[in-house]
Amino acid sequence: MKVDVERDGVNDEAFIINWPDSQICFHLIRRGDKLNGVKEAVYVLMDKFRTKFYIGETGEVQERFRTHKWQKDFWHCALVIEDRNGAFKRQDVRKWFEWRLYQIASERSCEDKKYEILSRAGKQEEKSFLENRINDILAVCRFLGIPWGFPSAASGSPQKTRDESPDKTTNQRKKNVRRRPAPNFSFEMAGIPAEAELVFTEGGQKVRACGKNRVSFNGVTYSLTGFAKAFMPSHRRNKKDAYQGPAFFTYKGVLLTTLRKKHEAENPSRV
Repeated sequence: MKVDVERDGVNDEAFIINWPDSQICFHLIRRGDKLNGVKEAVYVLMDKFRTKFYIGETGEVQERFRTHKWQKDFWHCALVIEDRNGAFKRQDVRKWFEWRLYQIASERSCEDKKYEILSRAGKQEEKSFLENRINDILAVCRFLGIPWGFPSAASGSPQKTRDESPDKTTNQRKKNVRRRPAPNFSFEMAGIPAEAELVFTEGGQKVRACGKNRVSFNGVTYSLTGFAKAFMPSHRRNKKDAYQGPAFFTYKGVLLTTLRKKHEAENPSRV
């Protein structure tokens, strides 16, 4: 599946995510960026760590975001969702999308406990014919690394009962097969060009990609992991002080780990 992420031709600071065969248009903007040409929308505000979310809807995007800019200080960027066919001109449709996304995010946050939903939404009349568009929105959320875009454990495959025990021979074969260690990350794996500008998610520092998997900052070259360890804020450090470098950098607003999965899916022969 080919996903296009490109600069917004109207809004220089924004990105448009073109999801294949979707009737929904997605804009990714940073706090303070303007989004001209969009009036009615459903949106998701999020912090830079993807741990706090606010889901809302509006018939006046510019005015609502001006209000959010000074009333809500937690958010770093926003996913703005626009319907290509103008369905969001109807408030009841926007309200349904807001409620449905809130419902999904809240249910999964109760299981995950690693993020919180700061908004509220009242139950709306069912509009099951719009569920396919919800699936498109959740797919883009997964693409951006938003945790509640992923299926919950409860919706996964059921656990096996004692009567459904797997074949012992199959288990023995699995034990005898040694897994190949995953290759170390390289910018080529994620389709990132040489000298590309990357952003460190935990501090906002802009660095320059150099070599196979290193970055340059203020004339000093670091590995991705080394930079993360050197510049990780004290309140974000873990007990082992060990970090998976690519998980803390973005290119054009998308995490490097997400870009790697996308690039490998589109180029299986290179994996």
